[in-house]
Amino acid sequence: MFTNDLYKTALCNPAKGNSSLYIVSGYSSATFTNRHLTDLKAVNKNIDVNLIIGMKAKTRHDHQAFLNLKRQYKNLLNVYYIEDAPEVHAKAYSWLGSDPIGFSGSANYSQYAFIGSQVNQLQYTDPNTVKTFYDALLPRAIPITSYKPTIKTVAPTISHQIGSVPPGQVRWDVPGVSARISFLDRYGVLPIASGINWGHSKASKNKNKPNQKRNRNDSYLGIRSYMRDQGFLPDLGYTFTLIGDDGYSMDCKVQQSDRKSVVTKASHPILGKYLRKRFGLKSGQLVTANDLTKYGRTDFTLTKLDDETFELDISVNKSNQVI
Repeated sequence: MFTNDLYKTALCNPAKGNSSLYIVSGYSSATFTNRHLTDLKAVNKNIDVNLIIGMKAKTRHDHQAFLNLKRQYKNLLNVYYIEDAPEVHAKAYSWLGSDPIGFSGSANYSQYAFIGSQVNQLQYTDPNTVKTFYDALLPRAIPITSYKPTIKTVAPTISHQIGSVPPGQVRWDVPGVSARISFLDRYGVLPIASGINWGHSKASKNKNKPNQKRNRNDSYLGIRSYMRDQGFLPDLGYTFTLIGDDGYSMDCKVQQSDRKSVVTKASHPILGKYLRKRFGLKSGQLVTANDLTKYGRTDFTLTKLDDETFELDISVNKSNQVI
């Protein structure tokens, strides 16, 4: 049995001598799957990952993010949900190829289990036994491409204050769970070189290359200081799925030592392009407070769905429209 360095020992090092990974996990997340697939690709571009998620969630918050990964990796990623009783709470891993090896224990296929603060254990297990277990569950599972959500898999309905929050302010709709945050500073201005307009900063993108300009779509969501220690957003080093109210998903992380910003992990312009499109603006355009007022609201709602999934709501309706 071992409890240290689980990620490298069980999920990375065996990739050097194998071609397939079969996983049964009670819980998993799209953001951790994305992280793992990226690391595996650096070792072996042809490894296929096959995952059965055994716990039937009331809402599968990051389902769209899993679908995005499936489109990206095609046959190299196969994900299934157990949709009937009994639920499967097992955690087992089988590497097959020229150097097969297997593991089982307490660690779900998630970043909090493998690289977080949780204490988990794994032990060596016959990989063929794990694969047999996986195969036995497969008839009870449905591929994610066949899953049909029956309810909206984003934030629950929450009673909001009418209109956008005042400039520079934050209002908790549910403390520690859902907050409305102003895009504007306390003077009612949208900063021209930070936040949404980060890409318009004159500062170099690379300190070692002072002439390297930022992409005009580089953007981040500013997090107010009194929100950073609420146990609300993940710690530095963790990724999470950010789902727009329209279903669009982005892999994100908290950035900077003071945890004051949320950025898209793969490329900072992803968030900026998305926001400008939603606001009806051109790609890379400098966004002003007037643009947001014309759009209909000057704030956004950030809601924690689970530890690795958040919703970004910038929809306009009667409860949040600028008065």
